Amino acid sequence: MARTTVPIPTRVLVLGMAHDDGTIRAEEVYPVAEACGQTAEQVRSCLRRLVTEGLFTRQGNGRAALYVATEA
Repeated sequence: MARTTVPIPTRVLVLGMAHDDGTIRAEEVYPVAEACGQTAEQVRSCLRRLVTEGLFTRQGNGRAALYVATEA
């Protein structure tokens, strides 16, 4: 498999982890982000922005949180 030096934006990574039903499971995102060289703080910040923007709601806390897509 070829390696790339092109960074993946955190938002693209997080939204790319969404399931068909529009949910994002934080516990799944963190290890993938880490493998891509991103920090937990980058992921937390991105998820927080998605909620603030009204695109997702959060159920639960921390790495156990479930983010559910809104109508927006």
